[in-house]
Amino acid sequence: MIDNPRLFVSVIVPVYKDWHKAEQCIEALSRQSYPRDRYEIIVVDNDEDSQGHQPLHGCILINEPKPGSYAARNAALQVAKGDIFAFTDADCVPDKHWLENAVRCLASRRVDRIAGHVEIFFQQSRYSLANIYEKAFAFDQKGYAADGYSVTANLIAYRHVFDEVGHFNQAMMSGGDFEWNGRATAQGFSLSYCESCVVHHPARASMDEIKRKALRVAGGEIYRLPRLWFLRGFMPPIGPARYLAGKKNLTTLEKVVAFLLAYYIKFYKFKAIVLLKSGLSKPARL
Repeated sequence: MIDNPRLFVSVIVPVYKDWHKAEQCIEALSRQSYPRDRYEIIVVDNDEDSQGHQPLHGCILINEPKPGSYAARNAALQVAKGDIFAFTDADCVPDKHWLENAVRCLASRRVDRIAGHVEIFFQQSRYSLANIYEKAFAFDQKGYAADGYSVTANLIAYRHVFDEVGHFNQAMMSGGDFEWNGRATAQGFSLSYCESCVVHHPARASMDEIKRKALRVAGGEIYRLPRLWFLRGFMPPIGPARYLAGKKNLTTLEKVVAFLLAYYIKFYKFKAIVLLKSGLSKPARL
């Protein structure tokens, strides 16, 4: 155990319809090694047509009908009592020592934010294109943290950071975690990657699921498009190519396949962004 477990932690989990996975997440959160009287679990039902689901494990349940996980997280921030805010997703299964290691990392490294490790697991044994893509690209938290970002699947921060930076941009259906962390980094709040602070996340099982995620991500990217984005949309994904070259857990064939898939997904997102920018479609929620 940590030497000084006095800091109170608010764990925030938005849920949209998928209560089966959410219950697994909440159960894992209820069994943390961090003292149970020193943290609260705030679950936000983000279904505008909520059926009034009641989680089986002890938690605070609130409703936020405004669509989007960032609106849900902001609603939780309004009632959270913690000195520290810990975010994860409803389909994640946090490691037993997740909170304990997060609080320890914050204190020992004297940082304002922690980007925890997201370990993907495969729910099917058969080899597929989706497996290769997820194995290659899913949740590079170490790389994100080096650039000052983190996904909310595993983000821990002191309350005072949110007091200064403000809440998430709830107009965004995707990318709000990067947008918020970008503001925090720009204001000088430190961020460190913590490998021992682990949540487990299921890999997407099909290319259709990966494409649905790409549509959601495209909805977030319209808020932070680079200069000459239209021309860049036709260029090969040089960044992913460099990233793949250093991946030691992939064979050469897997790297080639992953690169081609990345190129395909880039075009798919580019088409989605063009439609969004032209007003012919709206940002996808899922």
